[in-house]
Amino acid sequence: MGLAFGVPVMAAGGWIVWGLQKQHQKNNSDRLQAIFYQLVQQDKGHISVLNFAIAAQIMPEEAKQYLNKKDRELNATFENNERGGISYYFDI
Repeated sequence: MGLAFGVPVMAAGGWIVWGLQKQHQKNNSDRLQAIFYQLVQQDKGHISVLNFAIAAQIMPEEAKQYLNKKDRELNATFENNERGGISYYFDI
């Protein structure tokens, strides 16, 4: 009889964990988007990987991936500086 109750409880627990993970991902996505738009507006369309990483408190590689995604969505231009850093320019 314990097994009959255990399986639905485990399945429900899995759904709860999945739902919490999805909510966390959405909250993080919303947070990154807010930081992105704030920096783009603040710097008149210019944003660097390092500035975004610092403001969002994420690793530079994650910041670069996020900005590459935004570049594809918003058709930004970018350039590499003399030290290998990447800066993006979004039309605002």
